[in-house]
Amino acid sequence: MAETYTGEVRNGVVVFDPGVSPPSEGTRVRIEAEQPLHRPLPIHDDPMASTRAWLLAAAREAEADPEAHSLPADLAEQHDHYAHDKPRS
Repeated sequence: MAETYTGEVRNGVVVFDPGVSPPSEGTRVRIEAEQPLHRPLPIHDDPMASTRAWLLAAAREAEADPEAHSLPADLAEQHDHYAHDKPRS
């Protein structure tokens, strides 16, 4: 008879819930996710990836050199436009 163990994956290792005793060493197991896995789209499938990469690079540059003006002047007000491709408000 199959037994059910609960836990979660952390850094690629299954960590059982408190009070759950793992199966004996060497026991073959099958892992089934309780909920759908939500993975980010690969960059080539993400139409906004290049925009987000540009914004992150510009933010890093601005942190390194506060005098640099590579960020749009309206970035704070138009965040949804730049980061999520929404119409300007």
